[in-house]
Amino acid sequence: MHIAQISYDDTVFQDEAPSDTMLRQEKYRSELLSRCSGSRLTLVVITRKPISKAINKNNLFILPLVCRSRFFIPLLLVITLIHIHTRYPINVLSPQTLFEDGWGCILFSKFFKVPVVGQIHYDFFSQWGKLYNAGNGILGEIRQFIAIRCMKNYQKIRSVGIRVSNEIAARELHSSVVVLPVPVRMPISFDEINIKSKHEKCVLFVGRLVPEKNLEEWLKVACIVRKNVPNVKFKIVGDGPVKQRIIELADQSNLTVDIEFTGYIAHEDLGSIYQSASLLLLTSMYEGFGRVAVEAYQYGLPVVAPKICGVEDIVEDGISGFLLKENDIQGMAEAVQKLLSNDDLRRSMGKAGCSIVKERFDPDTLTKKWIDVLVSVGKRK
Repeated sequence: MHIAQISYDDTVFQDEAPSDTMLRQEKYRSELLSRCSGSRLTLVVITRKPISKAINKNNLFILPLVCRSRFFIPLLLVITLIHIHTRYPINVLSPQTLFEDGWGCILFSKFFKVPVVGQIHYDFFSQWGKLYNAGNGILGEIRQFIAIRCMKNYQKIRSVGIRVSNEIAARELHSSVVVLPVPVRMPISFDEINIKSKHEKCVLFVGRLVPEKNLEEWLKVACIVRKNVPNVKFKIVGDGPVKQRIIELADQSNLTVDIEFTGYIAHEDLGSIYQSASLLLLTSMYEGFGRVAVEAYQYGLPVVAPKICGVEDIVEDGISGFLLKENDIQGMAEAVQKLLSNDDLRRSMGKAGCSIVKERFDPDTLTKKWIDVLVSVGKRK
């Protein structure tokens, strides 16, 4: 069995830092070999960087495909796949997106009859999802249109969220969609989690400081909470283009003393940040998946967030946190206040979140399910 996947994450070629993508591929390779002895896993990484080295270890082959313009990706990818296929026949292909890498895989499939499993890692049909993935303007509309029209060419489609799967079914775009979240690395043992009452009440945000995170609304929630909860602190972890604007708004709202902007913190160093907080607050208009909610649950933090795609598959309203309507500033503030003022509720919701992560987002379980999908499609060839 030879599985070939396409990715845009070129951190796999960095020697100085561990890569989530590399760790996932090694797990996929190990699981594949346990199912089918002598199998091979290939990862083609599309990058703009002048990377020349390939990685080949233990039946895992990682090949850089340098392309500085996305318009050439389909053609270059087909050429690369032909080169790989002539040496090691491919049984199943899986691109990371339904755009240029997906189109290249479909084109290759037309000639060589190799089944393709498409992937959707975000809210494909939302305004923000289209803007940040398909692009703005007429070009974005064209890319989105082609991606939708090509859906029928995939043997199967993997979605990380139920809402997208339901929308595909409702529009009759594809009849075989599997919902499978992205594996999230577990940095600690759940047995080590000790959810205690914290003397310092701290409301946390972790993520990129970009418009779709709606941090202006986050600050409005913080202002209401500060008026009603004594000695509460706020912490914003991350960096991005709206950082200076948010700092200025915090100053205008007299939050400067109570809020800390940490800047970017490496993923492997986030553990102490989560452990020092009381809860995670999100006010996003759009999330690709909602990874930070999973991470918060790993450390026993309840989550307050809007009911949007991705997050709604992670947070169970009233059980592991609170889901509210988008832009419900007062409702979010009340939910945060309820958690800050009730240690028992906060602990019980944090424990429920831990259970959700262990049950639904365990990397080993999700790895097996993903390989199940690819192997089953590949054997139909």
